[in-house]
This record gives sequence, C-alpha cells and structure tokens, in this order.
Amino acid sequence: MFIVLILSLAVAKLWGYGWGVLTLITLVLSYQQHPVLPWVWMQVIAALALLRVLPGEGKLQWWAKSYRNLSLLVLLILVIPFLIDQVRIGLYPQLSQPWRNLAEEQYAYDTYGFDSQNQMAAPEPVAPMLYESEERTRSTEGIVAKSKKLDSSQSLALIQIDPNVYVQTGQGLPRWQWQKVDLTWSGPVSHEQMMQLWLLPPEWTRVLNIIRAMLVGILATFFLYLSWATSARAWFYAMKTEKPTSPSTNTGNSSTAALPLLLLFVGVISAGWSPSGRAESAMASYPSPELLSELRQRVLALPDCMPHCVSSPQVHLQLEGNVLTLRQQVHSAVDAAIPLPGQDRHWLAQQVWVNGELATALRRDDQGQLWLSLTSGIHELQLMGIVPSRNSWQLPFQLKPKRLTLSVEGWQVEGLRDSGEVEGTLQFTRQLSADPTMPLEMGMLPPFVEVERVLSLGLDWQVQTTVTRLSPSEGAVVLEIPLLSGESVTSEHGRVVQGHLQLTLPAQQKSLTWSSVLQPQPSLTLTAATSLAMTEVWRLNVSAIWHLALSGIPQVQQHSEGYWSPVWRPFPGEQVTLALSRPLGVAGQLLTMDNSVLEVTPGQRSTDYTLTLSIRSGRGTRHPIGLPVGAELQSVFIDHVLQPIQAQNDQVVLPIRPGAQQVVIRFREARGTEIRFSTAQVNLGVDSVNHRVEISPPSQRWILFTWGDAVGPAVLIWGVLLVMLLLSVGLGRLSLTPLKTRHWLLLTVVLTPLSVELVLLVVGWLLALGWRRELKTAPLTWRFNLLQLALALWTVVALWTLLLAIQQGLLGHPDMHIAGNGSNAGYLRWYQDRVDGVLPLVGFLSLSMWWYRVLMLLWALWLSFALLRWLPWAWECFTVQGLSRPFWERKGKTVMTESK
Repeated sequence: MFIVLILSLAVAKLWGYGWGVLTLITLVLSYQQHPVLPWVWMQVIAALALLRVLPGEGKLQWWAKSYRNLSLLVLLILVIPFLIDQVRIGLYPQLSQPWRNLAEEQYAYDTYGFDSQNQMAAPEPVAPMLYESEERTRSTEGIVAKSKKLDSSQSLALIQIDPNVYVQTGQGLPRWQWQKVDLTWSGPVSHEQMMQLWLLPPEWTRVLNIIRAMLVGILATFFLYLSWATSARAWFYAMKTEKPTSPSTNTGNSSTAALPLLLLFVGVISAGWSPSGRAESAMASYPSPELLSELRQRVLALPDCMPHCVSSPQVHLQLEGNVLTLRQQVHSAVDAAIPLPGQDRHWLAQQVWVNGELATALRRDDQGQLWLSLTSGIHELQLMGIVPSRNSWQLPFQLKPKRLTLSVEGWQVEGLRDSGEVEGTLQFTRQLSADPTMPLEMGMLPPFVEVERVLSLGLDWQVQTTVTRLSPSEGAVVLEIPLLSGESVTSEHGRVVQGHLQLTLPAQQKSLTWSSVLQPQPSLTLTAATSLAMTEVWRLNVSAIWHLALSGIPQVQQHSEGYWSPVWRPFPGEQVTLALSRPLGVAGQLLTMDNSVLEVTPGQRSTDYTLTLSIRSGRGTRHPIGLPVGAELQSVFIDHVLQPIQAQNDQVVLPIRPGAQQVVIRFREARGTEIRFSTAQVNLGVDSVNHRVEISPPSQRWILFTWGDAVGPAVLIWGVLLVMLLLSVGLGRLSLTPLKTRHWLLLTVVLTPLSVELVLLVVGWLLALGWRRELKTAPLTWRFNLLQLALALWTVVALWTLLLAIQQGLLGHPDMHIAGNGSNAGYLRWYQDRVDGVLPLVGFLSLSMWWYRVLMLLWALWLSFALLRWLPWAWECFTVQGLSRPFWERKGKTVMTESK
C-alpha cells in the first residue's frame, strides 16, 4: 500500500488531483489481482516525469523516450490480457480456472457407511471359489464379543433393524472445491474472540470486475495519450493531406503510430492463446483416471449370480470298513473352482471322478483343502478314500449340500440334522463293543448344577440357557428349571409344566443348552431360584434401541471385552428389575441423492440420455422419476443389474431398497440437434446435490453460444472478435498497406477461429512489407540482403499459410475457444451444487457446419481476388531500392564507369 500511495501522490502532483484520485482507486482495486502492475506503473510515471525536466533534444532525451516506450510496451503486454480476463471473469466466473472440472473429485456412493447388498467379498487369491455362502448379513464380531455365550441368532437379533423404523439419510453434501484462502494469526487466540467474514455476492463481484477493467483501461489510455498524443495528431493530419493513390510519399511517422496497434495486437494474441491451449490440455487429459477406474471395475466385476453360482443339492455318504465313498451332485452356473469335502488333517479323497471320468484338474492349497475345477453345468462327483485309524475324526463341508444321506455301520455320526442338512462338519466316533460284565452300582452324590441365562434384548427378545453339571457326571440328573415371566422354550428339550422346564441331563453329559423367546414388556424381574440343587448366573445384552434402568442387587461384572454386558451371580431369592422403554425417533429425510449425472448425446433425428443417480435410502420404497413428455425408455440398471421396468405416464418408478445404490436410466427423445438445443426436463422427485450435465455435441455442428443456469462452458471467440474489429478499424487508418478497414476485418475475423497464430503471421507480413517500402535509408549491404531474405521467406510462409487456412476452413473445424468447467469443443460440462427436484436446463446455439463451409468458400474466393491486387503491391514493396546488394564490387568496372 505504501507504493500505491506514493504513485497516487506523484500523479496528483504532476497532472492534478483528479487523476491522482483515479490512480489511487485503480491501484487499490487491481493490486491484489495483479501485483506486478504497480511496478510497471511506477516505471511509466518515472519516465514521463523525467521527460518533463530534461532539456530539448539530445542523448538523454533519446534514452528517456526509449525508456518510456519500453515501459509502455511492457504495460500494454500486461494490461491487455488483464483487461480481457477481468471482463471474462465478470461475465463468466468459471473462467477464472477454465481447465478445472468442479465435479472432478468423484466419490463412491456408499461413502456414508451404507452396505450395499450386492457387494461381495473378493475370493481368496489362492483358489477363487464361487459357491453359496451362509453368511448373508453384516459382520457381527463386535456384538459377539459382548458374550462368548452368544450364538449367531442372538448376535443377529441385537443388530436387527426394525422394519417399522426408518433410518434417516440426511441431506446431501455438495462436493466441489474452488478457491482456498488461508487465514493465520500471529498471536494467541482465545475461544471468546469472534471472527466475521464480509463476502461480496456474485452480482457485486461481477460489477467490481467490470469497474476494475474500466479504471485500468482509462489510466493506461491516459498515459498513452501523454506519451504519443503529439505523434498521433501529426499522423492523422498527414493522413488528411495525403493522396490515397501515392502511399509511397508518406513519411516514417506512420510506422511510429502503428506501434500501439501492434502492441495491442500482441496482447490480444497472448490472451487468445490461453483458452485454446487449455482446451487442448483438457482434451489431452481424456479419458480421466476416474473413467479408467470405472472401466476397470466393470471388466473385473464378479458374476451376477454371486454368491449362488455353485450349489450341491444332494450327497450320499457310504462308509464300509475303513473306506469312505461320497457321491455328490453339483450344479454350477459358471466355470468355477469348488472345495471338495474333507481336509488333510482328518480325511482327504484319494480318488476323484467327475461324470464317470477320473478328475485331473485338482489342486491342494496351503491349508490342506482340495479344490476341483468344473465347467458350467450339472456334474456327478465320486470321492473315495481311506478313513484315519482313530476313534474320532471329522469331515468338513465347505460347500454344504442341501441334503445328505448316510450308509454307515460301526460309527456314530454327529452334525447331521433330522432334515438331512449338514451343520458344517460331520463328527465320526467309532462305536466300541459293550462289556458283558455289569459293574456294581455305587452311591451317588446329590446333583448340583449352574444355570446361566443370557438375555439378548433386541428387536426380538431371546434367552439362551445353559445348564452345566458341577457335581460328578455319573448317572443322569432330572432337573426342574423355573422359566422367566413371558418365556417360551423353542428348543426340543424337555417339557414345560406350570412355568417350569422338566428335563433330564444324561450320564456323562456335562452341559445342556436351549433357546427361548421372551415377550417384550416394560418391566422384567429376574428372581433367583431357592433350590439347593442349583446356582444361577445372569448375563444381559441390550440393543441400542432400548433405554434400560436397573434396580436390585449390584453387578459383579459390567464390561466384557470392551462392551457393556452386566453379569449377576445372585443368592437364592435375590432379584434384579429391568425397566425398559423405547425412545421415539426424530423425523428426517429418508431418501438422499448424493450425485446425479445427465449425459446427453444429440443426434440428427433423436437424442440419447443417460441419467446416473447415486441414492441412499433409509427404507424400501418406490420412487418415481419424471421423464420428458414422449420420451422412450431404453433400460434401467440398479447396481449394474438390468431391471424389468417400463415407463408409465412419462414416469419411471424405481424399486429402492434400504442402503446405497446406483441407478442408471437410459431413454431417448425424438428430437435431434436443433439451432437452439436444450436438454430435456427431468424431474428427480427429490432435492439432489452435485448435479452434472455432460453434452457431446455432434462434430458437424458449429457451436456459437452456450447457455444455462449451472456453471458451465463459455464461447470466448466473440470477445476476441470484438477486439479484432477494433484493431481492424485502427489498422485500416494506416497508410503502410493498401488494405482498408473492411479488408482487415475480413482477414482477421475469418482467420481467428482457425488459429490465432495465422492472424499474427499474416498481419505481421503485410505490415512488414509496408515498413520495407517506407524504409528511406538503405542499411549496410549484409543487413539489406538479410532483410530481403527474411521478407522472402516470410512471404512464402504467409502464402503457404493462407492456402492451408483455406484447406482447413473447407475441411476442418473452427476453434471457438470454448472453455470453462473443464469443457472443450467436443465435450460440454455443466455443474450445479444443489437442484430442487427438476434438473436445470442447459444447451447451446449452433449451426450446421455447412454454413461455415459456405462462408469459408466465399471468403476463399474473395481472398483469391484480393491476393491478385495485393501481390503486385508486395512486389513493389520488396523491390524498393533494389532486390539485393553485392557483397563486393570490381574496381575495374568502377573506373570504367567514371571515365564514361
């Protein structure tokens, strides 16, 4: 700010307080936007002030003028792109970072922790297996850790979700980043101190950018006027008195007057390069890493039949002597590797047949599991092996059959239910022959047992009771266990008589376990039995859906492996009362759309749409999506699975399940690319965030404008063409060339969409020829020849460039300098952080490429006739003062010339 004050005071002192105030406001508004500009202003002001105090003509005056012109040159090079950027950012805020895509940071639709039912664990890398798994719910490791006594049913009961209770999904969060500002404090900050930010709204920011550009332009024009006003007036006066037919009589002042226009042209060129370069960089970054990752996931996706690709409906087991034979039927929907029954530590098949043929595609992994590779279809397997010489051994089934039949003699088999379903592992125990000698009956101690009750209070109340014998196990024990209030036994153990369970604990059996269900009630009282034959242990596990208040005897243990699980060991007759209540839920949003992408591919007669939605739902429901009137539904995918859904009354009703899912809707609209194309109106039926629209315009359309309420692309060529129009007016006033304003306008306006470099090359060539004609004093021999050679090469390149420009204009595509939100000419992107149900309408204005081809053809015909008039003038400029100079001359020839 010190430099700003010094420069403002200097301007006020030299040219008045009005210009000083204007300089102060201009520098204050532009200093943060372009920190280099104040230093350039300083050089210009210093040079102008120095010229005011130096004496008339002389070397010091010449050096000061050169210093001033150089400073003005740097000022123009910096100011013109700055002005263009300020106006562009004011009109299109997304052009402050045109290469950036607001939605480039993608995230998975299950970020919020919702489990998708179709997500399966990857198979083991050693032997990939596609078989039916019995684990179809969430992991219950944390719940099981509450009590080692809990079985799987009780663990699932604690985490079971009430179907009548809706889980809130909350509002979606916009995921975009733009400008980051770091705030730092040099000293300590207490929690009582407050900070307030003053932010300008977008409308005021736009006005501020326009005002900043106007002030910088006025100040730069003021300094240019102070520097070149005298030369400009003399040049204009000379233009009035000069005859148009004799441009060779003009003085060298026209070259000096052309310097500001040339600098302005250089600034425009430097500003015009950036959008096309950025567009090319954006096109070079396609496809994006996110798209490649999505393609990789699709290629490596598991089959849709997971985890039911392989199943075994029936197995027959036959054990004769020490030889075990298994006949297993396997149904496989895909080519897969399946685990065979057995393990090398117990029993392993020694011979395997598949459909009557000896199997060869076998492999045993590091865990001793035998794997068999099968093709898709129905197969009959036969396994044969010798049983181990032990009294007890096991036969595990990784691929559990639906039904198993036995033909066994001399062995006791455990692990098989009455329905024929295998629990997971069969236990084989050799039956010993009975001793004919009966032992004498001895006296027995009174029985004493421990009754442990594990209460699991979730959505359903369950009780798991275990009776453990503490007395010697000789002989059976008849017990009568009191049940809790509202308890109903569900296991096949004993019978219930007057609120007691009568059961028998056989001899040699240490424990017995059964399950029961409890009727939910607001208060439950646990009372220890007064029998001397038993002692009780109570263990409690309560789900988070209940509020619990305890009263009675204290707990002997409150936590188990980090979880709250109280334990009581009461004396006979002691009580514990459990008071339970169900907290009421809070109303909230039950369906959230975290991301929506509308991909549009316009055609000649129809337009294809692909709508991708990332949805989180707290309940199962049916959600309607409104399609455009008359749209034809192509397909609906939910988590990459095709759904049999049809559109009715221009609506698609989606079956939404609880959790996260990705929905892809493809539909077609019987409306092709028009002059003013806009996207179809789609109603999501609920507010959405992070909405993107991606349009792939046809290559045969000439895009003129883009529009839409969302942040998207902008066609920047019109701003450049406006500046080209002003330059053409200025260049048409020059006497260096025979070209008028209309000629410069046709030349620059048509060449600019093709390539800005072409404009620079051709305009520079014409001005160089005009300067060559105005050259009065011939330079030295070698400099003159070098200048002629350069002009000749420049002429060849310029003419060749014009021919290439005609070819590109007739066959290629114009560069309209489309930029913003990562867009380019072949891919238009819009982004809106929040959408109120109905998707925003965006589009573009375009013409058929044939219009551009016809205009280029007319321009090519005009250029052909124009070159016929310009080339003689170019030859005249090139041959002024001769074509070349010899590097040396013969003395004899010179003497002969003098004698004559």
